[in-house]
Amino acid sequence: MRRGLERSSAGSQSQPGPHLARCALTCAGPIFRPDREVAALTVSEFTSELDLNATVSFDHVCRRFLHDANRALVWLLRFRALTTWRERGEIALWLKASPSRAEHACEVAASFELNQDWEFDAEAFRSAVESIRR
Repeated sequence: MRRGLERSSAGSQSQPGPHLARCALTCAGPIFRPDREVAALTVSEFTSELDLNATVSFDHVCRRFLHDANRALVWLLRFRALTTWRERGEIALWLKASPSRAEHACEVAASFELNQDWEFDAEAFRSAVESIRR
């Protein structure tokens, strides 16, 4: 069995690998802020080496964050929220209509608020992406 964040046989659910507790012992900072929101990442932290079509390994992400399991977990939560959002039928079509929207979505995902299910509110997130004009 591969370790890390893996898709279950159902296809849409992800499961953390069994080594999460071991890696979590090396955490350098809090996962959640006191107001219970998932901490924000910088755009460069989130988008560096970002491949939305890749299989994500918790070990690999943890190494990217110098074994800071908290930052790695935050990255994984935001990655999963972004991939879940972009897989929605109407969102996929909307993203295809303007290639720059996908880039903007990645930038917004670094710090956008997650809901109680650790996902982005679809319409609020889309509005935030639309608000970026270059």
